[in-house]
Amino acid sequence: MKRRWTVLLSTFSILALTSIDSYSWATNTLKVINPNGGQQLTVGKSYTVKWRKGNAGARVKLSLLKAGKPYLVIDKQTANDGRFLWKIPNKVKAGSKYRIKILSIANPKVMDISDRTFVVKKSKAKQLAANSLKVISPNGGQKWTTGKRYRIKWGKGNAGATVKIHLLKSGKHYKWISKKTKNDGRHNWTIPSTVKTGSAYQIKIVSTKNTKIFDKSNSSFTIQPDASGLDLSKVTWLHTKVAKWPQTSTLKVTIKAGSICLAFKDTRSWPSISILHTSGKYKVKVNANPWVFVKRGGKWYGGTWEWMAPGKVCKNKKAVAGDHIKVSPLTSWRPRSGETLYFMVSALARSGKRNNFAARTNVVKVVWP
Repeated sequence: MKRRWTVLLSTFSILALTSIDSYSWATNTLKVINPNGGQQLTVGKSYTVKWRKGNAGARVKLSLLKAGKPYLVIDKQTANDGRFLWKIPNKVKAGSKYRIKILSIANPKVMDISDRTFVVKKSKAKQLAANSLKVISPNGGQKWTTGKRYRIKWGKGNAGATVKIHLLKSGKHYKWISKKTKNDGRHNWTIPSTVKTGSAYQIKIVSTKNTKIFDKSNSSFTIQPDASGLDLSKVTWLHTKVAKWPQTSTLKVTIKAGSICLAFKDTRSWPSISILHTSGKYKVKVNANPWVFVKRGGKWYGGTWEWMAPGKVCKNKKAVAGDHIKVSPLTSWRPRSGETLYFMVSALARSGKRNNFAARTNVVKVVWP
């Protein structure tokens, strides 16, 4: 009988201890439940942080750890109710070494952290905006025309303050569009007539601070000749040949009443020289010559017919004539109504490259009024 009571007592003692132990663990232990390791959370989204309240008291502190060190206070003091809705702020950097730490306000010795690390990642849209330099246009399939002006567009990403823009042909560098321009997502480009026509072109944009940051058009685009244009390589030049001078401006020709205006953006920036006025009484500053291209006997001839001062783009319409060109075979030429002509403006070229500066506009077709 005595042995039986001993066995029963021992069994009761084990059951009692087990029950007390389980109860103590449940009531006295603060425990992180979620995120507890392995999760992937996204910046800008909201998540519920969960924990077992234990004996942490009425309030707890929530913190975000990174690589085991304090990174961000989620809430300095919140109710110890086992849950907290947390929207991950944009300032949290993407990474894979994060944990949650929950600490009792009443007793800092009572605390717990996530068992394993979890990941915080950027949203796809913000990641693209923050980290990627991206060519938007031309991005493939476009048909652009020489002599015309286009806007190159890109997503700025993290390329820094300035970028450089290449024109690629068959995947290789062909021409600089800009060696340094603001990283503002746009750049206006007038395609020079010297660019060879073809369908294997791409734009490449590179950060000037970090050449590893770059992007190029997804596929090739086409540069085609201006169907209404003039092939300068087939022109007979009556003054300095400027066909290969770089095209830096787009020309707009307006004929109204007794004037012809040839507007271009570089009118004030091209360097000037002083020459004697035709009256012989004083000197004037000039920095450009207007050109007219005339077809005679099946051939195109190009000649300058005036001098242009900085900022002065309008001339008397009567000056567009052979007595201003002064070179055969156009010495006696005068434009006829309905005649097709082409106009262009270049840096000084009437008597050679007078100021050692070469630049020109595109060529514009005009039907004489």
